Amino acid sequence: MPILPEITDDPEELDSLFAAARLAGALFVATNVLFLNSAAARSSYLHLLTRHFPHLTEKFKNYTSSSRSYESQIESLCRRLRLKYQLAQGQESQSAVPRQRELFVTCE
Repeated sequence: MPILPEITDDPEELDSLFAAARLAGALFVATNVLFLNSAAARSSYLHLLTRHFPHLTEKFKNYTSSSRSYESQIESLCRRLRLKYQLAQGQESQSAVPRQRELFVTCE
């Protein structure tokens, strides 16, 4: 799950998201802070910002990745939330993968 700076990085909202994931039966949550490694990705993201978050467009006009300090804060927050909700970090347990995929089927 990409975490979008100033859009989806609120600690209380992330807490609610992790809780809902666990309640739905998720066994792991993979997260990373948004990085835009191509002009096409940056263009698409700027289009999204312009349409839904115009106040952030100028700030992220030249964004490629966040600072290491910000990434560390988000990693620390997500680590605490994984512990709180007993979720693995990613596909650490291959036995969890088929069960996790079932969650996507039920959401459609």
